Amino acid sequence: MTVSMEVTARAAVVADVPAVVALVREGRAGLETQRGGALWLSRQAVPEPLEDAVTAMIAADSACVMLGCIDAVPLGVLLAEHDLDRAAPAAVVATVRELFVVAEARGVGLGEEMMNATVDWATARGCVGIDGYALPGDRATKNFFETFGLVARGIVVHRRLGDPPT
Repeated sequence: MTVSMEVTARAAVVADVPAVVALVREGRAGLETQRGGALWLSRQAVPEPLEDAVTAMIAADSACVMLGCIDAVPLGVLLAEHDLDRAAPAAVVATVRELFVVAEARGVGLGEEMMNATVDWATARGCVGIDGYALPGDRATKNFFETFGLVARGIVVHRRLGDPPT
């Protein structure tokens, strides 16, 4: 017997804020101990309080909050924003700020559905590109982004001050 499941992505609505926040928090769990994770959380991640930030993103035309669902159950989240207010029109870029799919739901197309919907959203708003973040050593995220044609256009290097150079 074959079990069929419906894999979809949809824009989140205000009623989805608790599910979005829960997924973002699950995705962030353990990042503090990964190389670059603590600094990413304090500089690039969507800021706390998450409930307020997600609610504002849902209401903003400059932001995209996607839920990846299996049979209408949210199991993945993607948060993105574009910089139209800060960039010249020829340089407007959408940035994936948070991306997470629960471990048990990986490999069935949730991430792809959310990315495709986000690319459509960014294209409709005149973005010329889309950026994403992958922590050093996070090959799965890097490889995922590469399947959508996202490749490095710069590499951020960092040394914590007070640490000796190695």
